[in-house]
Amino acid sequence: MAIRAILSLLEDDQSRLWAGTYEDGLYMIDLKSNQVQSYRKGGAMSELLVDDIRVIHQIDNGDPHRYQLWWSVLV
Repeated sequence: MAIRAILSLLEDDQSRLWAGTYEDGLYMIDLKSNQVQSYRKGGAMSELLVDDIRVIHQIDNGDPHRYQLWWSVLV
C-alpha cells in the first residue's frame, strides 16, 4: 500500500479506520481483523468520482447499527 499522503482519518463505531488520501482514494482498515479495503475512482466497489478525499465525517442517525459516512473531495 503506497499512499502519497493521508489527509483525513476517522474511526467509526464498528472499529474500522477510514483514511482519506491525496490522489489514492479511500481506505478502510478493519481494526479487528486487520483487513484493508481500498476504494478508488472507477473501482468495482466504488462510486468515488475523484481519488482526493479531504475530510471524512460520520453522521449518527440514532440507530447504533446504522450510520452514514460523508466525505469531501477537491475537484
